[in-house]
Amino acid sequence: MVTALFCLLAALAGCSSPSAPGSYAAPDAPQEAAGGAAGDVASGAAGSSAERQVARTASVSVATSDAEAASQRVREIAAAHDGWLTYEHLSAREDGARPGQANMTVSVPSDQLDAALTDLAGVGTLLSRSIQAMDVTDAVVDNDARIRSLEASIERISALMERTGSIAEIATVEKELASRQSDLESLRAQRQYYASIVERATIEVALMAPATASANPFVAGLLSGWDALGASVRAVLVLLGALLPFAVVGAAIAAPILWWVRRRRARSAQASDPQAPSPDAEPQA
Repeated sequence: MVTALFCLLAALAGCSSPSAPGSYAAPDAPQEAAGGAAGDVASGAAGSSAERQVARTASVSVATSDAEAASQRVREIAAAHDGWLTYEHLSAREDGARPGQANMTVSVPSDQLDAALTDLAGVGTLLSRSIQAMDVTDAVVDNDARIRSLEASIERISALMERTGSIAEIATVEKELASRQSDLESLRAQRQYYASIVERATIEVALMAPATASANPFVAGLLSGWDALGASVRAVLVLLGALLPFAVVGAAIAAPILWWVRRRRARSAQASDPQAPSPDAEPQA
C-alpha cells in the first residue's frame, strides 16, 4: 500500500507541478487525461487568438506656467475617465514661487487610455507623448493551463486521502496536498496580476515649466549678468555671516595678548632708558 501511494504521488508530481512560464509540458498521465489537458490548452489558445491580452502604459509631458492648477486639472480628468491618482510630486521653483513642475501617475481603464491622453494634452502645451503595449496572451494562457492542472491534481489527492490508512500515509498525502494548494494560490495571484494590467492602463504625467528664454540676446545677457551679480552678493554675505562669529572670538583672544606685548615692550624701553616715563606712571599736569 505504501509503495503504491508513493508511486501515485510521484506521478501526480510529474503531471502538475508548476514550472517556469513558457515551458509548460503536457502531463505524463493516461492518454485520456493527457488528451483532455491538451484540449484545454488548445481551446485556450483558440480563445486567445480571438481576443488578445494586451497591457498598455503611456507617458505624456506638458508645459504649463502653473503646475499646481494643472495638477488639479489632471485629477479631474482622471476622475472623468473612471481613474484615480496613484502618485504625485510637486517641486517648487528656486525663488519659492508656485510649484514649477509636477510628476504624477494616473490609472485609468484600458479602453479610456486614448481619450484620457487627449484630455491630458490639453492641460498645457504638449511636449511629448508615448504609448507602450505588451502582449501577455501567451502568459495568460499558460497560467490558466497550470491552474486547471493543479486543480485537477488537488482533486485527485483529496480523493486519495479517503483511501489512506496509516498515519504515515495520511501525513505524506497532506504534505503533498498543502504544497499543491500553495502553488495554486501563487498561480491565481499571477492571474489576478495579469488581469489587472490588462484591465487598467497607467499614465505617467510630467508637468513642466515653460521655457522663458528671451529672443533678444542683449536682454538675455543682461538678465543673466544681473542674476550672476545677485548670486555673487548673496555668496559674499553668506561668507561674511559665517566668518563673523570666528572674528569676534579671535578679537576677544587677541586683545589681551596685544596689551601684554605692548606693556612688555614699554618696560623694556624704560629699562634701557631710565629717563623715559614709566608706562604705569600718571601724566603730570
